[in-house]
Amino acid sequence: MHVYVLRRLLATIPTLFLMLTFVFFLVRGVPGDPAIAILGDSASQEALERFREQMGLKDPLHVQYFRFLA
Repeated sequence: MHVYVLRRLLATIPTLFLMLTFVFFLVRGVPGDPAIAILGDSASQEALERFREQMGLKDPLHVQYFRFLA
């Protein structure tokens, strides 16, 4: 019984990893700029750049992905 439970728990690790990867790329694939969507069209360019920097939206995709996983 313990072996079965352990095997099932270990099988969830790749499933969880695949689901997190799917969600990350699904969210990243949404069209539009997240900074404009959150701050609005009337936000200044400086505010948009500051928001992108604070949220890590200017980082490379792999850095954003690993930050998302952490």
